[in-house]
Amino acid sequence: MKILIFIVTLLMPLISFAQSESITVNDAQALLEEGAILVDVRENDEVAAMAYQSDGMLHIPLSELSDRYSELPNDKTLVMACRSGNRSQKAIDQLSELGVTNTINMEGGIKAWQENGFPVVNEASSSTAKSCCSKKSKEEKSNCNNKASKKDCAPKEGKSCCKKVN
Repeated sequence: MKILIFIVTLLMPLISFAQSESITVNDAQALLEEGAILVDVRENDEVAAMAYQSDGMLHIPLSELSDRYSELPNDKTLVMACRSGNRSQKAIDQLSELGVTNTINMEGGIKAWQENGFPVVNEASSSTAKSCCSKKSKEEKSNCNNKASKKDCAPKEGKSCCKKVN
Protein backbone atom coordinates (compact mmCIF):
# COMPACT_ATOMS: atom_id res chain seq x y z
CA MET A 1 0.00 0.00 0.00
CA LYS A 2 2.85 2.39 0.81
CA ILE A 3 4.35 1.72 -2.60
CA LEU A 4 1.08 2.60 -4.32
CA ILE A 5 0.82 5.88 -2.41
CA PHE A 6 4.43 6.65 -3.27
CA ILE A 7 3.84 6.02 -6.99
CA VAL A 8 0.67 8.13 -7.03
CA THR A 9 2.54 10.93 -5.25
CA LEU A 10 5.25 10.82 -7.91
CA LEU A 11 2.76 10.83 -10.79
CA MET A 12 0.58 13.72 -9.59
CA PRO A 13 2.91 16.51 -10.80
CA LEU A 14 3.18 14.82 -14.18
CA ILE A 15 -0.59 14.68 -14.52
CA SER A 16 -1.02 18.35 -13.62
CA PHE A 17 1.58 19.36 -16.22
CA ALA A 18 0.17 17.21 -19.01
CA GLN A 19 0.25 18.76 -22.46
CA SER A 20 -2.80 20.85 -23.23
CA GLU A 21 -4.42 21.14 -26.61
CA SER A 22 -2.25 22.79 -29.26
CA ILE A 23 -3.25 24.36 -32.56
CA THR A 24 -1.44 25.55 -35.67
CA VAL A 25 -1.00 29.24 -36.45
CA ASN A 26 -3.64 28.93 -39.19
CA ASP A 27 -6.15 27.55 -36.70
CA ALA A 28 -5.11 30.23 -34.21
CA GLN A 29 -5.77 32.95 -36.79
CA ALA A 30 -9.24 31.51 -37.42
CA LEU A 31 -9.96 31.58 -33.66
CA LEU A 32 -8.72 35.17 -33.43
CA GLU A 33 -11.07 36.19 -36.23
CA GLU A 34 -13.90 34.67 -34.16
CA GLY A 35 -12.98 36.78 -31.12
CA ALA A 36 -10.33 34.78 -29.27
CA ILE A 37 -7.52 36.73 -27.58
CA LEU A 38 -3.85 36.21 -28.47
CA VAL A 39 -1.73 36.33 -25.30
CA ASP A 40 1.98 36.86 -26.01
CA VAL A 41 4.05 35.64 -23.04
CA ARG A 42 7.46 36.63 -24.43
CA GLU A 43 9.56 39.10 -22.49
CA ASN A 44 9.46 42.86 -23.20
CA ASP A 45 12.72 42.96 -25.15
CA GLU A 46 11.53 40.18 -27.46
CA VAL A 47 8.25 41.98 -28.14
CA ALA A 48 10.13 45.22 -28.82
CA ALA A 49 12.19 43.45 -31.49
CA MET A 50 9.21 41.73 -33.15
CA ALA A 51 5.56 41.57 -32.15
CA TYR A 52 2.48 39.80 -33.40
CA GLN A 53 0.27 42.10 -35.42
CA SER A 54 -3.24 41.08 -34.49
CA ASP A 55 -6.36 42.74 -33.18
CA GLY A 56 -7.37 41.66 -29.69
CA MET A 57 -3.91 40.90 -28.39
CA LEU A 58 -2.44 41.09 -24.90
CA HIS A 59 1.19 41.01 -23.84
CA ILE A 60 1.88 39.56 -20.41
CA PRO A 61 5.43 38.22 -20.01
CA LEU A 62 5.66 34.73 -18.52
CA SER A 63 7.76 36.20 -15.69
CA GLU A 64 4.77 38.41 -14.70
CA LEU A 65 1.92 36.02 -15.48
CA SER A 66 1.20 34.79 -11.95
CA ASP A 67 0.88 38.42 -10.79
CA ARG A 68 -1.12 39.67 -13.79
CA TYR A 69 -3.36 36.74 -14.75
CA SER A 70 -6.44 38.62 -13.49
CA GLU A 71 -6.06 40.88 -16.57
CA LEU A 72 -7.05 37.94 -18.79
CA PRO A 73 -10.69 37.72 -19.86
CA ASN A 74 -12.41 34.57 -18.65
CA ASP A 75 -15.19 34.69 -21.24
CA LYS A 76 -12.99 34.22 -24.34
CA THR A 77 -10.59 31.61 -25.62
CA LEU A 78 -6.99 32.59 -24.86
CA VAL A 79 -4.53 31.59 -27.58
CA MET A 80 -1.22 31.46 -25.73
CA ALA A 81 1.85 32.33 -27.81
CA CYS A 82 5.59 32.88 -27.46
CA ARG A 83 8.61 32.50 -29.73
CA SER A 84 8.31 28.78 -30.43
CA GLY A 85 5.49 27.33 -28.33
CA ASN A 86 7.44 26.17 -25.26
CA ARG A 87 6.92 29.11 -22.91
CA SER A 88 3.29 29.40 -23.94
CA GLN A 89 2.84 25.81 -22.76
CA LYS A 90 4.48 26.74 -19.44
CA ALA A 91 2.07 29.68 -19.24
CA ILE A 92 -0.87 27.32 -19.75
CA ASP A 93 0.44 25.09 -16.97
CA GLN A 94 0.76 28.09 -14.62
CA LEU A 95 -2.70 29.37 -15.50
CA SER A 96 -4.22 25.93 -15.03
CA GLU A 97 -2.86 25.85 -11.47
CA LEU A 98 -4.53 29.25 -10.93
CA GLY A 99 -7.86 27.96 -12.22
CA VAL A 100 -7.70 29.49 -15.71
CA THR A 101 -8.70 26.82 -18.22
CA ASN A 102 -9.88 28.72 -21.32
CA THR A 103 -6.42 28.42 -22.91
CA ILE A 104 -4.96 26.80 -25.99
CA ASN A 105 -1.31 26.65 -27.09
CA MET A 106 -0.26 27.98 -30.49
CA GLU A 107 2.39 25.65 -31.94
CA GLY A 108 5.52 27.23 -33.33
CA GLY A 109 5.02 30.70 -31.83
CA ILE A 110 5.95 33.88 -33.65
CA LYS A 111 8.44 31.95 -35.78
CA ALA A 112 5.65 29.85 -37.31
CA TRP A 113 3.34 32.89 -37.39
CA GLN A 114 5.82 34.79 -39.55
CA GLU A 115 6.76 31.75 -41.67
CA ASN A 116 3.07 31.32 -42.54
CA GLY A 117 2.85 34.90 -43.76
CA PHE A 118 0.92 36.43 -40.89
CA PRO A 119 1.90 40.04 -40.17
CA VAL A 120 4.39 41.07 -37.52
CA VAL A 121 5.61 44.43 -36.32
CA ASN A 122 9.37 44.69 -35.95
CA GLU A 123 11.78 47.45 -35.01
CA ALA A 124 12.12 48.53 -38.64
CA SER A 125 8.36 49.03 -38.99
CA SER A 126 7.53 50.19 -35.45
CA SER A 127 7.13 53.85 -36.44
CA THR A 128 4.47 52.82 -38.94
CA ALA A 129 2.79 50.63 -36.35
CA LYS A 130 2.46 53.51 -33.92
CA SER A 131 0.96 55.88 -36.48
CA CYS A 132 -1.82 53.83 -38.07
CA CYS A 133 -4.92 52.17 -36.78
CA SER A 134 -7.24 50.91 -39.50
CA LYS A 135 -8.37 47.35 -40.17
CA LYS A 136 -7.07 45.27 -43.02
CA SER A 137 -9.64 44.01 -45.49
CA LYS A 138 -10.06 40.26 -46.00
CA GLU A 139 -8.48 40.65 -49.45
CA GLU A 140 -5.39 42.31 -47.97
CA LYS A 141 -5.11 39.55 -45.33
CA SER A 142 -5.44 36.93 -48.02
CA ASN A 143 -2.76 38.59 -50.16
CA CYS A 144 -0.42 38.84 -47.18
CA ASN A 145 -0.89 35.18 -46.30
CA ASN A 146 0.11 34.15 -49.82
CA LYS A 147 3.25 36.29 -50.16
CA ALA A 148 6.43 34.40 -50.92
CA SER A 149 8.59 36.96 -49.17
CA LYS A 150 8.05 37.96 -45.55
CA LYS A 151 9.17 41.50 -46.43
CA ASP A 152 6.10 41.82 -48.69
CA CYS A 153 3.95 41.36 -45.59
CA ALA A 154 5.40 44.26 -43.62
CA PRO A 155 2.81 46.70 -42.27
CA LYS A 156 2.01 49.54 -44.62
CA GLU A 157 0.89 53.02 -43.63
CA GLY A 158 -2.81 53.00 -42.78
CA LYS A 159 -3.20 49.22 -42.71
CA SER A 160 -4.02 47.10 -39.67
CA CYS A 161 -1.29 48.22 -37.29
CA CYS A 162 -3.19 48.38 -34.01
CA LYS A 163 -2.16 46.07 -31.23
CA LYS A 164 -2.71 45.91 -27.50
CA VAL A 165 0.90 45.37 -26.55
CA ASN A 166 2.18 47.06 -23.42
